[in-house]
Amino acid sequence: MTRSRATGPPSKAERAGRLTTQTNTHARWKSKLDHFQNKAREWAAAGDTIEAENCYQQAEHYLRMLQSAASA
Repeated sequence: MTRSRATGPPSKAERAGRLTTQTNTHARWKSKLDHFQNKAREWAAAGDTIEAENCYQQAEHYLRMLQSAASA
């Protein structure tokens, strides 16, 4: 049976790729946070408190993801 990866420490390219992936992930989370905060404000202004609360909860999820990643 052959392995798809060699054993041993990750190469410089693999480490750089991992850092890029983390940066992209954080950027996506920040984008989602901003999106849901804006949608929540729009729904609240339109008078739909249920949909606004849903969007605030979604935004809070991404905020927690960002905070968790920052403390790790």
